[in-house]
Amino acid sequence: MKKITTACLLITLSIIAQAQRKSIDSLRRLIANSREDTSRALLLNKMGAIYVNFKPDSAMLLSQEAIQLSKAILFQKGEAGALNLQGNIFNATGNYPKALNRYLSTIKITDRIGDRVLQLKAFANIGNVYTNEGDYRGAIAYMLNCLKLARELRSKRIIVIDIANLGDAYEKLNILG
Repeated sequence: MKKITTACLLITLSIIAQAQRKSIDSLRRLIANSREDTSRALLLNKMGAIYVNFKPDSAMLLSQEAIQLSKAILFQKGEAGALNLQGNIFNATGNYPKALNRYLSTIKITDRIGDRVLQLKAFANIGNVYTNEGDYRGAIAYMLNCLKLARELRSKRIIVIDIANLGDAYEKLNILG
């Protein structure tokens, strides 16, 4: 039984890796053929998001390019997305103060431009940073902001995830019932 489970797991991981390689190759071609415009900034952020956990240095370079381009063409959504991406990179590598800084910068921009979906992601990410640091009260504050916005946007997936995260944080603080 263990051999079958292991074989299935290896096959699944192989399929996922192959799909990810195809996605990366496709994004590379799109980026290579793109102009210096909003679509290029979005593509850079998308490719960076794929690299976050296994090539954080490459993800950082892509996010820096996206920020530089977005500032040059006054594309605040692209800049906010790249800042959020940098927050994800710093969070994944354990640099929580820098992650928090990037997420808060994301919120400032999204508040100004009215991008509530990206703001929702930033609230959730800040909650994750505080959880990773063991600051459950700080996490709860941002998780509640996230939950409020997720309800307004009717994002059932985020609502479910956030309620589970809130339950975990309250449990860690021994606030039950």
